[in-house]
Amino acid sequence: MRLQKMEKIGLKDQDGDKCMREYQSKEEQFRRQLKDLKEHCSDLEMIEKAVQKEIKREEREFVQRCRELKLMEDSVTMKFEELKEKEEQFRLKMNQFWRFFTTQERKLEMGFQEKEKHEDLEQRYRELEFKEKHYAECLRKVELREKELVERSNYLESKSLALALRHQGNNESAGSSPFKCSIDHSSPAHLRFCVYMDGKDLQMFLNERWKEHGSIGTEVAMVLPLAADPAKLVLDAMEGFYPPHLSKGDREFDVNVARSSCIILLEQLMKLSPEVKPHVKKEAMKLSFSWMTKMRAESGHELEVLGFLLLLASFQLAGAFDTDELVNFLEFVAQHIQTPELFKVLGLGDKITGFIRKLIEKKQHLEAIRYIYAFEQVNEFPPVPLLKDFLSHSDAEATKVMKKGKMAPKAQKEQNTKRIADLKAIVKCIEDKKLESEYQPQNLTSLKNLILSLEKVDGSRSLIYPKANRTLCTAPVGETSSQKQVGIKRPRDFVTTGNAPLGATMIVSSNNVS
Repeated sequence: MRLQKMEKIGLKDQDGDKCMREYQSKEEQFRRQLKDLKEHCSDLEMIEKAVQKEIKREEREFVQRCRELKLMEDSVTMKFEELKEKEEQFRLKMNQFWRFFTTQERKLEMGFQEKEKHEDLEQRYRELEFKEKHYAECLRKVELREKELVERSNYLESKSLALALRHQGNNESAGSSPFKCSIDHSSPAHLRFCVYMDGKDLQMFLNERWKEHGSIGTEVAMVLPLAADPAKLVLDAMEGFYPPHLSKGDREFDVNVARSSCIILLEQLMKLSPEVKPHVKKEAMKLSFSWMTKMRAESGHELEVLGFLLLLASFQLAGAFDTDELVNFLEFVAQHIQTPELFKVLGLGDKITGFIRKLIEKKQHLEAIRYIYAFEQVNEFPPVPLLKDFLSHSDAEATKVMKKGKMAPKAQKEQNTKRIADLKAIVKCIEDKKLESEYQPQNLTSLKNLILSLEKVDGSRSLIYPKANRTLCTAPVGETSSQKQVGIKRPRDFVTTGNAPLGATMIVSSNNVS
C-alpha cells in the first residue's frame, strides 16, 4: 500500500517537473516576444520622427516657394505697368511725329514749285501710304490672331484651373503632403536660377559664358520649359541685340557675343515651340518691325538676318511679312545649318524649288545639296552632277588664285589649302549621303588620292584654310546646331560650329565692333 502511494507521489513529482519546464519555456518565449515588441516600437518611433521632420521640411520649402512666386508676381506686375507707360509714351511720340510730318509735307507742297521735286514728293507719299496700308493690314492680322489666342488662352486657363482644383481635392482626400513643384535637378543649378530671373539677367548669364556657347544650348533646352512663360523670358532677353548693348559694370560685351546669346535662346525657343500669349506676340511683332528697319542684309551682318528670321519663327510672325523677302533673307544666310529647319517653320516649303535653283546659280552647290535632302528633292535635283559641277568650279577658282598670285609661294599654298578643303567637303558629302555607287568608286578613290598628294605638298594633312569655301555645307538632315566660341571686344571672321560637319557654318561674326 505504501509502495503504491510512493509511486503516485513520484508520478506527481514528474508531472510537476514537466509543468515547471513548460512554464519556464513559455516564460522565455514571452520574454523574447516582449523584447521584439520593444524593438519594433523603437523603430516605429524613429520612423515617426523622420516622417515628422520630412513634413516640416516640405512645409518650409512650400512656404519659401510661395514667397518666391509672390515676388515674381509683383515683379511681373511692375514690368507690365512700365510697359504700359512706355507704350503710351510711344503713342504720344508717334502722334507728334505724324503732326510734324504733316506740317513738313504741307510746307514742301507750298515751297517746292518745280515739277521734278513735286513728283518726287508725290512718289514718296505714295510709298509711305503703301507702307502704312501694309502695316495696317499686318496689324489687322495680328489683332485677329490675338483675339483667337485670347479665346484659346481663356479656355486653357479654365481647364487648367479645373484640373488643379481636382488634383487638390484628391490630395486632401488622400492626406497627401503639400504640393511640390517638379524641377529637373539634372540641369546646372545656376542656369535653373537664371530662368526664374528676368530676360536681361539670362542674356548676361550667357554673355559671361561666351566660351561655352558651343555646348550650352543643350542646357538652355533643358531649363527653358521650367520658366513660367518661356516666350516672354526669351523676348525680354533680346534687349541689346542692337545698340545700346547690355553691360555689367565696366565690362561691355562685343555685339556678336550678345547676338550669339540671343540666337541660342531663339533657336531653343523655336524647338520648344511653346504657346505664345497674345500680349507677348504683340510685343514680339513690334520688335520684329524695329529689327527689320535696322537690319543690313550685307556681308558681315549675317547674324542680324539670322536673328531676325529666328525671331519670326520662334514667335510665329512670318505671316505678317512678304514671303519673297523672307526667302531672300534665307538665301543670304543659307550657309547656316539652322536654315533648312527655319525654312520649314516659316512655312516657305512651296518656295524651295526656286530657292535651290538660286543656290545652284550662285555656285553654292553643297548648300543646295543640303536643302535637296532636307526637302526630299533628289529626283528634281540629282546630287552627283552638282558635285561634279562644284569640283569644276573649285578647279577654276584655284586657277584664278594661282594666276592672281603669279605662282608665288603664298599663292601656291593658298591654292592648295583651298583645294584640300573643297575636296574633303566633296568626299564627306558623298560618304554622308551614300553616293559612292553613283559617283563611281574609282572617282572617289581618285579624289582621296588627290587630297593626300595635296596635303603632302602643303606640308600638313589637317590644315583647313578658313576662307576657302566657307559656306560649304554637308550637314545631314535634322542635325542639331551648336555655336562656336566668340570673344569679347575682338573682331572676327567666320566662326564655324564646333561639332558641325566640314563646311557647315553656324555663326557668322561681324568685323564691326560696336
